[in-house]
Amino acid sequence: MITNETIKNIMERYSCREYSNDPVTDEELETVLEAGKYAPNAKNNQAWHFTVIKTSEGREKVLSSIGPKPDDPMLGDLPWPPDADYRGAPLMILVSGDESARFVEDGVFIAAGYMMLAAQSIGLGTVWSTSFSKYLFRDDESRRYKNEIMPEGYRPYVAFFLGHPADPKATQQKPRKDNVSRYL
Repeated sequence: MITNETIKNIMERYSCREYSNDPVTDEELETVLEAGKYAPNAKNNQAWHFTVIKTSEGREKVLSSIGPKPDDPMLGDLPWPPDADYRGAPLMILVSGDESARFVEDGVFIAAGYMMLAAQSIGLGTVWSTSFSKYLFRDDESRRYKNEIMPEGYRPYVAFFLGHPADPKATQQKPRKDNVSRYL
């Protein structure tokens, strides 16, 4: 297999679940956000928006926008809201997309992946949070801050936490399955 820095970065990226107290610098954050802007997307419509939640006020708005715990067996006995402490990360990035754009989901998901890989490449850790992207803004009460969190006409697709890993040397990448390709 051919290897280079890009392939190495992809193969070493893991879901970081423990973060240090070190703040993410403005330069690091801008690097991550800029990488997201270069993701491929349908007709180059770039119909995404990246909301960085880093203040306690921002966290409160997002937490109050998650609403009551839904009747979902997948949630089981998880505390609600899940990941309320951001797993210790100082930031959350919420990636939303314009609901009127065609094929917006594809670009949004790729942009999030680009940002997560960029973070890995500069020594930051990330972990995807399905809870925040799936359960935001489900009822009138939880929608009260929506237009402060993202542009009107957009909906959340991806949320991930971002910060410096508690143990930068810990590579928690799990083994990958073989036999996932087919040649025709």
